[in-house]
Amino acid sequence: MKWKYLKRKLRYNPKRSFLFLFLFLFLASLTIGYAFLTQTLSIEGTSTLLGATWDIHFDNLVVKSGSVTATVVVTH
Repeated sequence: MKWKYLKRKLRYNPKRSFLFLFLFLFLASLTIGYAFLTQTLSIEGTSTLLGATWDIHFDNLVVKSGSVTATVVVTH
């Protein structure tokens, strides 16, 4: 009795075959993608930075009551 049940379950099924093929290809692509992304990346070259300046300014500055006023005016 168990053999007939098992034989019936192991018959060729196109949906199951497609599912197994899809899972195999999915897992294979994941492993290949992971191996590709974890390779050692070597970057060679030089870079230079010339004339670095900072320009910090505030737009729409609002002075509210209780604010502290500056005692020394900043000049550029």
